[in-house]
Amino acid sequence: MGKNTIILIGFLGIFSGALGFYLWTLALTRLSPTQVAVYANVNPAVAIILGVLLLGESLSWAFFLGLGTLVVGVLFVNWPQKAHSV
Repeated sequence: MGKNTIILIGFLGIFSGALGFYLWTLALTRLSPTQVAVYANVNPAVAIILGVLLLGESLSWAFFLGLGTLVVGVLFVNWPQKAHSV
């Protein structure tokens, strides 16, 4: 196993694994599980944005359409609701 392979495995383990799970549990202490689960849909958008920034990938109109749909969905689920009196 080469040096680059070990570095890449460490990077994936620390940032994708440990940091991701830490942030996930931190979010669970502040939000409901339903609200936190909605944010799992943000992962592909973050991956695409990092691909553009780090790898020079190009964006299409479909990305912006999907991103807009994603943002509306996350806002819809997390929007504060008015209390209904019975």
